[in-house]
Amino acid sequence: MKIVKILGGLGNQMFQYALYLALKNKFPNEKILVDCTYFKTYHLHTGLELHRVFGLKLPYANYFDLMKVSRPVFSFKLSRVIRKILPPRKTECLEAVDYTFNQHVFEDGDKYYDGYWQNYKYFENCKEVIIEAFSFKIPLNHNSSMILSSLSNSEQESVSIHVRRGDYLKSKNYAGLCGVDYYKRAIQYINSQLNNPVYFLFSDDMAWSKEYITPMLNGYKVYYVDWNKNENAPLDMLLMSKCKHNIIANSSFSWWAAYLNQNSGAIICAPRKWTNTKVNCQFQLPEWILF
Repeated sequence: MKIVKILGGLGNQMFQYALYLALKNKFPNEKILVDCTYFKTYHLHTGLELHRVFGLKLPYANYFDLMKVSRPVFSFKLSRVIRKILPPRKTECLEAVDYTFNQHVFEDGDKYYDGYWQNYKYFENCKEVIIEAFSFKIPLNHNSSMILSSLSNSEQESVSIHVRRGDYLKSKNYAGLCGVDYYKRAIQYINSQLNNPVYFLFSDDMAWSKEYITPMLNGYKVYYVDWNKNENAPLDMLLMSKCKHNIIANSSFSWWAAYLNQNSGAIICAPRKWTNTKVNCQFQLPEWILF
């Protein structure tokens, strides 16, 4: 039996579920479950969203399942304290601190997987299964439906730009990595590769984006997508994934939009430095263009 803990925002939940799918692919005859119990005391973001956004039927682990491979306490804060005091059980498989690929993930035996698993190497062999699983089921609102219709124009060179500020402004791990210079270089590259690109700007700080990003788009058509808030936020990921090309932020949210982009010849621009912490892995896919 193997159990994957699900926790965090939508992007991180998707990484964890991708690991779940990779484990199912590796161990087709084994019982693979997910642990979502910490959402009862975890109040960041908008809670568990995999079932609502993608219509996924999650195979939940029960208390007795969890007892076999972990220390279930059902309190997010208490679990962090216990993690600092007690060493992990032999059945607990933790994500590497520097995000490097952990070869022990795919070993035989009962395991409990604790981490975000943001290294694409964990699931690079089952991309088609993941693309199918992350098929959006969330209802479209009127404005998003109009944008989606526009993106279906096969002759339009649509380019999404994702600007994430908000919580990143105070984050030591992620702040300051996707500034004006990054977007300037990415936009210049896109303009050099495409004839008359049409830009779709997504941001949680549209006022800043209009002040600093819009001048870089002078002469090009720009759509500002700023209406998908709270429970409708996943619609931004859907719309970005339907653009032919993407300029993403150092965010798991737009990472997944780019990963789900199935357009032939897609240009994906991403920041070369993903986090301010010391890492020994590359979050970006090899074919992405880094700045």
